[in-house]
Amino acid sequence: MTDTPTRRRAPGMSAEERRAMIVAAALPLIAEYGAAVTTARIARAAGIGEATVFRVFKDKDDVLDACLATATDPAHVLRELAAIPLDEPLADRLVQAAEAMWAHLARLGAVVGTLHASGHRGGNGGRASPIRGAGKPPWPPCGTASPS
Repeated sequence: MTDTPTRRRAPGMSAEERRAMIVAAALPLIAEYGAAVTTARIARAAGIGEATVFRVFKDKDDVLDACLATATDPAHVLRELAAIPLDEPLADRLVQAAEAMWAHLARLGAVVGTLHASGHRGGNGGRASPIRGAGKPPWPPCGTASPS
């Protein structure tokens, strides 16, 4: 009689934890492949089966939209900026802040740029944003008077 090794399941995760894990694995792939990345590739990078992706996301566009939301969310860079020790010299703090901002903007540019170049238009399918005034600068165009 041979002993077969028993497979152990990974510890359970909440749906939000699993979503965050999948997004973290997908972000570098999306920065490289844009919307052409497959859910199978995302699943392999996350160390899960492809079906697991669809337990927490309705479809690939939902995954892409979650990655876009994560890339544009400033929370991570704000935490990094807040963690810069105030007792360090100003020049050192400014360098750390600039590096944190540069990393955030580089990731943002890579994700948004490749998604745009590969034809992904976000969760609204390219329709006008439901957010009032989205896409319009909060100031009037140059050479025009501001509205009263």
